[in-house]
Amino acid sequence: MAVLLVARDTSRILLTLFLLCLASSTWGTKLQKVVSDCLVNKKGSFLDFKTKTLNGEKANMNDYKGKIILAVNVATWWGLTKTDYPELNALTRKFGGSKTCALQVLAFPSNQFGYQEPGENAYEIYNGLKYCRPGHDFVPLFPLLSKRDVNGAKEDSIFTFLKVGLSKYLKYFRSKRLLVSRLGVILLV
Repeated sequence: MAVLLVARDTSRILLTLFLLCLASSTWGTKLQKVVSDCLVNKKGSFLDFKTKTLNGEKANMNDYKGKIILAVNVATWWGLTKTDYPELNALTRKFGGSKTCALQVLAFPSNQFGYQEPGENAYEIYNGLKYCRPGHDFVPLFPLLSKRDVNGAKEDSIFTFLKVGLSKYLKYFRSKRLLVSRLGVILLV
C-alpha cells in the first residue's frame, strides 16, 4: 500500500510540503519508515538513481537526500507552462534554501504528449522558456534533467521505478508531480 496525496494546485502542494516538514522530527522519521515499508517497490529508492541534466552534467539523486523533492514532468509548449514554471520558481525561492524544510524541484522534460517539448537540446529548450513560454527572459531556478520518455518501450528507468512503486495508482505518467520524502519515499501529488 502506498501513500496517495492528490494535489491540483500550488496551495495543496504547499500543504503537503508543510506536512512533510512536520515529519522531520523523530516520530516523523519513524512514520516515513513505516510508509516506506508499505510501498510495493522494494528494489531501492528514488535516491539510488543517477541521470544527467539537460546540459549533460551528471545528476545523482542521492545528492538531494535530506531534501523534499518535487519531481515534475514538463514541456515548453504544454498549456500550463506559462503558469507552472513561474510557480515552480516561486516554490524554489520560498523553500529551496530553507534549513527546516528544504525543497528541491527536479524537472523532467518529455515530448511524449502531443509533441509539446520539441526542443532537441539544452539550447533549444532553455531559449524556448526564456523567449517564448513563459518568456520575458524566464530562467528556471531548478535543474532540468535530460529529456526522456516517461512511458512506453523507451521509458526511462526512473519512471519505470516510480510506476512499479505506485503501480496501483499511477499507470501513465503525464502532467504529474511526485513528492519524494527526505528518505526517498515516493508520494503522488
